[in-house]
Amino acid sequence: MKNNEISFFDNPYLSQLGITRHLLFYNAGNVDADYLNRTNRMNEILKDKISLTIEETSDLINAGIETLKKIFLLADNKLTTANSSLA
Repeated sequence: MKNNEISFFDNPYLSQLGITRHLLFYNAGNVDADYLNRTNRMNEILKDKISLTIEETSDLINAGIETLKKIFLLADNKLTTANSSLA
C-alpha cells in the first residue's frame, strides 16, 4: 500500500481521538503527564478531568467516522481492482 493511499491517518483530530480515548479508558479521564506530552490542547491541567466542548467532541467523533469511511472505500477499491484483474 502506498503512503498517499493512507494519508488520512495523518489527521490531527484522529490522533487526538486516540490520545483522548486512551486517557478516558485507562485513566478515567484524569489528565496525566503522558497525555499532556502527547496532546496539542493547551487548556488541560495535570490531575484534572479532561474537559471537551461539544464542538471538540464532534470533531473527534467525525474524524473517526471519516477515517473509517476512507478505510472502507480503500478496501473496496482494492478488492474491486483485484477482482477485475482476475476476470
